[in-house]
Amino acid sequence: MPALVPLSFWKPTDVLMVPDLATQSASATDSALMGLSGEEKLTVQSLLYGLLLNSGADAAYTLSMNFTGSQSAFLKEINKKAAELHLKNTHFQNEIGLDDKEQYSSVIDLARLATFALKNPLFAKIVATKNITVSDVSKKHWYNLENLNNLLWDAPGANGVKTGYTQQAGENLVAQGERNGHRVLA
Repeated sequence: MPALVPLSFWKPTDVLMVPDLATQSASATDSALMGLSGEEKLTVQSLLYGLLLNSGADAAYTLSMNFTGSQSAFLKEINKKAAELHLKNTHFQNEIGLDDKEQYSSVIDLARLATFALKNPLFAKIVATKNITVSDVSKKHWYNLENLNNLLWDAPGANGVKTGYTQQAGENLVAQGERNGHRVLA
């Protein structure tokens, strides 16, 4: 969901500045990072690659902190989008998926969300990407990103979607594959 709201709010070529607070907040968590530095400028598309391929918390914070200037507005928007998609057993309390008693989802809601998200061609392209190198707009900082979804390498026809891990939830995965014209979401 933190990727869908930016896709409907910005163009992929729009440029956002990485707030110092985004890198500080991300570093203070036990989360994966893209490796951003404060004051860098990246396109929304590059940030989405960092968010979706290697679960970069710094990319998620950058997107949320640039959203109408407020993380709380971003969280309200992703929860509003969840309601619009009839995700009745989903609520977001933070933008990076950290454990929180007020943050939850269900298997059926994750399947509905993935089905909707995959209708966006850029989203579908990003989650099917095995690895990519992106840079900031100045071309001074380069990021080699690798998708954490091992199915893309190991399972013929796999083309997404997203891995996840938290201490309380453990390992989790929403996966999609296609063979012989049949698409399966798990």
